[in-house]
Amino acid sequence: MKKEIGDETNIKVLGNVLKDMGLYDKALQCYEKLLKQSKPNDLAILSCYYGIGQVMQLKGDYGGSLWYFEKVLDLESKFPSKDKMISGLTHNYIGIAYHYGKTHDYTRTLYHYQKALDIHLEVKGPEFVGTTYVHNNLATLHRALEDYDKSLEYYFKCLDLKKTLFGTEQDWRISSTYNSIGAVYSGVSRIFSYDGFHVYSMGPR
Repeated sequence: MKKEIGDETNIKVLGNVLKDMGLYDKALQCYEKLLKQSKPNDLAILSCYYGIGQVMQLKGDYGGSLWYFEKVLDLESKFPSKDKMISGLTHNYIGIAYHYGKTHDYTRTLYHYQKALDIHLEVKGPEFVGTTYVHNNLATLHRALEDYDKSLEYYFKCLDLKKTLFGTEQDWRISSTYNSIGAVYSGVSRIFSYDGFHVYSMGPR
């Protein structure tokens, strides 16, 4: 039994490492191998679906990733995992799939981003790096919808949180948000504001 658990862990870890290295096809092979070895109702299946969904999204296959992430939510509802953030992260990925996939279903995108934000805030609180990504995604969505005031609201929330977490104006993650804010102002012809933000965005990385 211990050997089986060890093998499952090793395969999953290897898949995660290969994914982070950009070796997506090899990562998929690991997740699919573990999936075949897993018994019904085994929580390892959830990890496999999650990993495959991530890889497909990294490869630009948003439609394919959507199927796997929805399976994750389905399994999570039946067999809740100890990691309560799984649902929040999955909702964020589903939002990305609807946002950048062929359908550009912004209504569903907004729903899943908001669910992700609610779970992030409930489980981790406001000062969590993952929350900055959700704020940024919401800002990007509202920018696509041409709701510039709402877009700026989320970009500034993202900016304030990044300042709290990363501490320096020169951090590239803060600089990138200044650049996004500048792009929104530029889009609505507020050039006087854009210039100030553009200076920040050109800072050291």
